[in-house]
Amino acid sequence: MENINWKAVMAGSATAIVLGVLSSFLLMFSPIYALGIYLGFIIGAILTGYMVGGTFLEGAQHGIFMGIITAIILWVVEMIYELIFPPELSSSFVSITAIYALIITLIVCSGVGSIFGGIGAKIKG
Repeated sequence: MENINWKAVMAGSATAIVLGVLSSFLLMFSPIYALGIYLGFIIGAILTGYMVGGTFLEGAQHGIFMGIITAIILWVVEMIYELIFPPELSSSFVSITAIYALIITLIVCSGVGSIFGGIGAKIKG
């Protein structure tokens, strides 16, 4: 844990969230508007790897951390949104669904973050 560049991880996470939200708003009226968050996430992972540099493995390691932090931030935002605008379903169903969504998001964000974080590190090479 002492070799982790947390500045790069946080910069990639912030980039992923900001670019994801902006690109989703720009694509709002197109049929591919949901892909905007993924575009931001890929760019954030590449930025994380690029800031770290080094080998593919170092970029992938930082990309995994960036993916986990981004997934947790998005989950917290989702939970706050559901507190403000409660769904019509039962609270236990919503809680179970949110936990499954967090697990799937952690797996996907970690995988994508590791691949594109490694690519970013190799770009800087």
